[in-house]
Amino acid sequence: MRKAVAHRGPDAHGVWQSEGMHVGLAHTRLAIRDLSPRGSQPMWDAGGQCVIVFNGEIYNYEELAERVRRAGVVLRGSSDTEVLINLYALHGRSVFAWLNGIFSIAIWDTRDRSLVLARDGLGVKPLYWSRTQFGLVFASELKALSRLPGVDRSLDHRGMISYISLCYAPGPLTPMQGIRKWTPGTMMRFSETADALEEWTFYRKPIGGPKSALETRELGLCLLGKLDDAVSRQMVADVPVGCFLSGGLDSTAIVSAARRLHPEEPLPCYTIRCAGTDGSSDGFVEDLPYAREAAAMFGCELREVEIKEDDLCRIDEMVWMLDEPQPDPAALNALFICRQARAHGIKVLLSGAGGDDIFSGYRRHTAIQSDYVWDWLPRFMRQSIARGASHLPVGTPLYRRLRKLLGVAALNRNERLASYFLWLADSDLGGLLSDDTVRALGGFAAADTLAQTADGAGEGLSPLERMLFLEQSYFLTDHNLNYTDKMSMAVGVEVRVPFLDPELMDFARTIPDRFKVKGGVPKWIFKEAMCSRVPRSFAFRKKSGFGAPLRRWIHGALAERFEEYINSQRILDQGLFDRTGLQEILRRDQRREVDAAYPLFAVLAIDSWIRQF
Repeated sequence: MRKAVAHRGPDAHGVWQSEGMHVGLAHTRLAIRDLSPRGSQPMWDAGGQCVIVFNGEIYNYEELAERVRRAGVVLRGSSDTEVLINLYALHGRSVFAWLNGIFSIAIWDTRDRSLVLARDGLGVKPLYWSRTQFGLVFASELKALSRLPGVDRSLDHRGMISYISLCYAPGPLTPMQGIRKWTPGTMMRFSETADALEEWTFYRKPIGGPKSALETRELGLCLLGKLDDAVSRQMVADVPVGCFLSGGLDSTAIVSAARRLHPEEPLPCYTIRCAGTDGSSDGFVEDLPYAREAAAMFGCELREVEIKEDDLCRIDEMVWMLDEPQPDPAALNALFICRQARAHGIKVLLSGAGGDDIFSGYRRHTAIQSDYVWDWLPRFMRQSIARGASHLPVGTPLYRRLRKLLGVAALNRNERLASYFLWLADSDLGGLLSDDTVRALGGFAAADTLAQTADGAGEGLSPLERMLFLEQSYFLTDHNLNYTDKMSMAVGVEVRVPFLDPELMDFARTIPDRFKVKGGVPKWIFKEAMCSRVPRSFAFRKKSGFGAPLRRWIHGALAERFEEYINSQRILDQGLFDRTGLQEILRRDQRREVDAAYPLFAVLAIDSWIRQF
């Protein structure tokens, strides 16, 4: 198991086993704080009562260290791990609610012979687990569990179709029946026999509640102040720190804050340069000129990482590193940047991930502003509108988005919210699946999980607040953060996400909807605030995507691979898909009758995952 995740920690490794070998903890270390052996894991507390393995960073560890010292504990080193394990030995489960950081944690407590597992509130750090006939197993990556004796490796059809419909599997689902994702923000204590003793939710995503009465200027100043504080906390490291700089406003804001805090220190920034690509048909503009402009504004060295069309064909490498068949080429962009950064000696990168998910930066956040219209239209009219939308062409971004916006008209409120996250409607998905898969699903639809979560979010929430809750619960955690962590740690780089700082997220919750989306402009208050640091034309420019022209590539660089799969014996052996249905959806996508590039890419990713896992 340790060797399977050795790439996550190339600097050191360690293993501890209890007497009788009923309990074992293994760790691979990416040394970022206290680079000496005093920071190595597994690590015991000063009293020799509790032992920990821990992946992540605790940003408020210095103030927590004062609590430990006041209790009379002498700390040997300067790592956050040592603070954390001694704090747990003193205070038990209550410590998890005190942590500002990113983490997956396992602690064996000899006092009551119990094991504690915990994962940070947003799921920045991954944690998979399984119950087997031999006991409880867990790891940072699925690949460390998937080949263990006793793990049920049969396909989870619900997870599989979720990768096609959503581009990710909403937790706790994975591609395998016997392996589950740990719920973010929860701790569980197990006995030595792996019986669950206690479960505790120590973090709940901030949603709803009273709104700020501040006006634009004061609100913007507070927002930037909270962001600066978050960046300051997350720049603490004993190794060089760099930044992603796509040219979008989120990554630019992180670079701006970092430069203000450390104006004299080097701040290498990394961006993608796509060779010979045109993203117009995919609805995004090239970010590179804006990345160059931002780097010049803040006096940073910009290191451009070139990718070519052939790089997208590295599906097998991507899927192996991701652990899951996520069909998003943005993951490869993250990999190439992190690989280059590590080659330059950079072990920590700051990312702008999360800004859209707390301040409302996606197009669906603008679209939801008109949601109230559907509530007062008669159902027969809404059904007619939805049927008409299904005939709109998808060859241009405008018609593609209009088709999606109008296509949800006949659904109820929470079903509409969930449908905005779908890449392929259930009516189109059904034709891709084999009869056996349809029977195994038993009526399950990927959007159902999201709709049910929206139902349970609470009363009195606006449609935008419900949608942001879904963003943070699923799309952010299971899609963006999963590929960001897996691709960076695959090459020994840690990515930190200041926008997901708990204090900044608490503040974002208090911003009224009218400041988040205003006049059809998403993330308005953040853009307005950033006008004090970048030109207004830069802050309010059209949003771009951190992706690739996949819609063109699925019929170009990837066409031969797709045809080979459709005509292979594998499609029959795997039993998931209907060959005729796949051929038909491919033809419809070519005729631009349906926008299926990402679902088709998901089919290739699933084939790759099954072959490798």
